[in-house]
Amino acid sequence: MADHMRTQIRDAAITLITGLTTTGTNVFNARRRKIAQDQIPCWKVYVGDEDIPGEAATLDGALQRNTQLIFIGNAREVDG
Repeated sequence: MADHMRTQIRDAAITLITGLTTTGTNVFNARRRKIAQDQIPCWKVYVGDEDIPGEAATLDGALQRNTQLIFIGNAREVDG
């Protein structure tokens, strides 16, 4: 079975920001993941709650849902 659309969207966003000069491969897909000091700077990416609007429940025969794609950046101060 194919991944849910929320998972596909989140994973596509993670792919797009993985490899940035500042964070490299430190991109994680969990909102509550503990971050080790050696993994900072990093991004945490997840999909927020979703809702189904009453009036616009279908769009071209498909169920419409609204959600947020959330990016949390973690950084630390550098002496200097």
